[in-house]
Amino acid sequence: TVSVLYWREAPPSARMPTSLPVDPALRRIVESSSEPLLRSQGEGEEFERVAPSALFPTAEEAAKMKDFAMTTPDEPGTPAHYDKEKMIGVYFTASWCPPCQRFTPQLKRAFNTIRNDQGKDFEVLVASWDREEKAFEHYVEKMPGFTALPFKDPRIDELSKAYKVNSIPQLVLVRARDSKLINRDAKDYLPYDAACRTYPWPPLKSGWFVYTLTGGLGAAMLGLGAIVLRDRGWIRARV
Repeated sequence: TVSVLYWREAPPSARMPTSLPVDPALRRIVESSSEPLLRSQGEGEEFERVAPSALFPTAEEAAKMKDFAMTTPDEPGTPAHYDKEKMIGVYFTASWCPPCQRFTPQLKRAFNTIRNDQGKDFEVLVASWDREEKAFEHYVEKMPGFTALPFKDPRIDELSKAYKVNSIPQLVLVRARDSKLINRDAKDYLPYDAACRTYPWPPLKSGWFVYTLTGGLGAAMLGLGAIVLRDRGWIRARV
């Protein structure tokens, strides 16, 4: 039996390079995406998919993972010491957006965890795409502790363009003292890191997945050790 830990596909704004400087003895380039690879070769094998938060790297671990760190045009990696600085999460959202309604409670819990449990300086700035003022006001009331830009404030469009926000919800993490972009896609962390152990969320995309394999496919995966996928990030085999 072997569990395969892989990092889900990065969005185009932060694409993983095709190859990584891993141990040559473990390197194997696979010219396909991970899920079709596992599914096509795994017929008849026991197949389990889980996403345990315990396997998510800590901020310190993520800082050391230079071989596996995501890169973006704006930030080559997020040092662990960033967690000592004040951060602002610019939250692009709207009351009419169902995914936003599902994500907002996650962000509220993370906000309270970071500020109250971890004692770190973190603010959330709401940039609402609401179309009606009453809906906007009612929505903001559900987010106590967050700071909201006024309804249809021109800065909302400016921020949306500056951070290339084309869809919502979107959580953009910036450093307060100089507005330096830390992570354009910070919302991807919360479903997998409810305890906010990796805050300030270095730009690794997008969440950990584990495939537990048995039989012939599991044995084959043991021989791969580490797999680099063209579009899907990386896979690491664990006995």
